[in-house]
Amino acid sequence: MIKFITHKTPMLIKNVILISLFLACGASSATEAGIFKGRKYVVLSTSEGKEIQTVLAISEKNKNQGLSGIKKKSFKKNHAMLFHYKKDGMRKFWMPNTYFDLDIFFLDAKLEVKYVERNVPHHPGFSEPPAIYRTKVYFSRHVLEMRSDSDLARKIKPGHKLNLKKGFFP
Repeated sequence: MIKFITHKTPMLIKNVILISLFLACGASSATEAGIFKGRKYVVLSTSEGKEIQTVLAISEKNKNQGLSGIKKKSFKKNHAMLFHYKKDGMRKFWMPNTYFDLDIFFLDAKLEVKYVERNVPHHPGFSEPPAIYRTKVYFSRHVLEMRSDSDLARKIKPGHKLNLKKGFFP
């Protein structure tokens, strides 16, 4: 019996490590699934009344994190992230550690779409090469990110105004 246990110990340790990693990944997915949990969010709507569940990136920490590390299955097609700024400014975004392509909308203070970059390529990880995509520089107040495979995102164009349906900006 002792010979069996000692002979199988390396395999047992390996399995324990694998199970621990699996459980840790499960915890990570649970956190991702709750992207709105504990965060400020609003509901935006298009002029046609289609709702966009929108998590706010207000703090510098949230803005730096953005959608990095969020898996596609955890960020639905009608979800968005709004980078909220108190003043207009020059904005440029990049896509490190992302897992799905994005449409990025540069908005004015009244939530009117001024500029759009479509199908911004994702880049899992932080290492280059290949180069991590960076948008052009645009003058805007806010920036909205949505999955590029969203039918709703495809309908949003420069000149469209989004409406704050539920919630409030700080």
